Amino acid sequence: MNTESALPSTYYTVFGVIEPTLMALGFLTFMYDPKNSFADQALPASPSLRHPIHPAAYVALFQLGHMYLLAALVEASVAFFIYSRLTPIRGAMEKERMRRLLILQEGTCKALLIPFAVGDIGAVAVNFYALGWGTIQNVRDWNVGVWSMVGLSTSLALSRWAWFVGLGRWCSSSSITGY
Repeated sequence: MNTESALPSTYYTVFGVIEPTLMALGFLTFMYDPKNSFADQALPASPSLRHPIHPAAYVALFQLGHMYLLAALVEASVAFFIYSRLTPIRGAMEKERMRRLLILQEGTCKALLIPFAVGDIGAVAVNFYALGWGTIQNVRDWNVGVWSMVGLSTSLALSRWAWFVGLGRWCSSSSITGY
């Protein structure tokens, strides 16, 4: 792993490939199967939610799917921009220039990851609030919708916090305290 980067390969794989892919799959799921996507947002699973849903619910699902796709494109493009600046494809001079600008690179990563970290907390909190603490405590009853929102958000949040504290990457002395 290249630790002289604000976004080494491991973090790039998580934030530039895996997470955008999962968000794009979320978009496709909402577009392809809106009824089941809608029903999977609730626990316990209710067959009545799989019947025709209100047109406003379709609009909300399609808008949510679109936001997933938009977030995937933003995260993938910014992560690629940061990561590609340290690959040999760009040439030795560009690589050396970007190494001198690691603080700027780190600030860009922070600007990308902070909103997603807030979103992780919000996603889990909204699910806990909407489903109720009693329902959330029965983990073995979770469906794919709850697992994808709570489980993936928590996993990705841990990866973000690992980046914030500087695990496995280059850090400036002001990394934790601010820009």
